[in-house]
Amino acid sequence: MSGTPACVQGESLPAADRRASVPVAEVEQHRRDPAALRALLPAFALWLGSFAGVYAIGDVTAIPLASGMPLPKAGVFAHAQGEVVAARIADQLAGRAPTATFDGHGMCFLETGHGRATMVRGNFYASPPDVALAEASEEHLAAKHAFELDRLAAWFGA
Repeated sequence: MSGTPACVQGESLPAADRRASVPVAEVEQHRRDPAALRALLPAFALWLGSFAGVYAIGDVTAIPLASGMPLPKAGVFAHAQGEVVAARIADQLAGRAPTATFDGHGMCFLETGHGRATMVRGNFYASPPDVALAEASEEHLAAKHAFELDRLAAWFGA
């Protein structure tokens, strides 16, 4: 496993060339799917341009940031991307032009131990990214637990 992303034509790209103005769907060569090789992934639309009505969200995307680094693989981004895709599909089914886009905003909690957590929040699409790390606190840990319970209730009725 080389870990080298494949370009649209299935050729390996040097790291410097992977920052091209048209982002590609990056899939490790040993796992690449022919459809993924042919699909362009516009960063803000989450639409696989080569296949009408096919979308990608979460860990299968490789959305480059202004820094050249990819958007982090975090559930909060996959969730927000899923909401965008759902809105776009609903618009298409209703005969409206899809307009929803993923804006790069996100947040997540990080447990730091000793009954505390911190929170990272910001606009990852800003140049440079406008991201802030909050001071670790018991309040952030309580907010993290409340967020988890809210997500479980929304997804599973728990």
